[in-house]
Amino acid sequence: MARRPTRPRETLVLRRPAQLRALRDPVRERSLRALEQAGPLPVRALAERIGRAPESLYYHVRALVRAGFLRAEGKAPSGRRHLVAYGVTDDDLFIDQSQRSPAFFEALREHYASRLRRKERDIERSLAGDSRRSSDLPRRTGLLQVVVRLSKRGLERFRRRALEFLDELEGDDDADGEAMGVTIAFASLEEPDQ
Repeated sequence: MARRPTRPRETLVLRRPAQLRALRDPVRERSLRALEQAGPLPVRALAERIGRAPESLYYHVRALVRAGFLRAEGKAPSGRRHLVAYGVTDDDLFIDQSQRSPAFFEALREHYASRLRRKERDIERSLAGDSRRSSDLPRRTGLLQVVVRLSKRGLERFRRRALEFLDELEGDDDADGEAMGVTIAFASLEEPDQ
């Protein structure tokens, strides 16, 4: 798959609950994924690409623009008029851990829970499909888990390596390959009472 040229990446810092809520919707996530693959598109072309009615997508595009995930990238000709083409910002997302408001924590919790529910549905669909091809099961799904104690430096190294791994996977993207979802989740654990 030919990758479109990218500009230098910047970091989009998520500081507002509204930014996290904007990412929670599956339609918005599919829209972002489609625009990452195709490059800037007018809303009508984006809607066609993800199988939605254009009228139902304008609201979602506006929410993603307000949150900083999309921006107008020029105009595409359409008959006698030009339509605004929207593209992803290509920014790395960073959740500002210094935010301490209850609204921010609730939006963060909802954001994580939403993403994990979607991953759970992906796994259920994959396992249902794999039950007919039991020999493919280990190849098509997987769950790895480990409990470790990390220093601040170790945690930062883990985050950096996880991002490098995801970048490497995106670099191996093959249009003829099988679509695979990869989610890396980590959380600090409560110490058991001694």
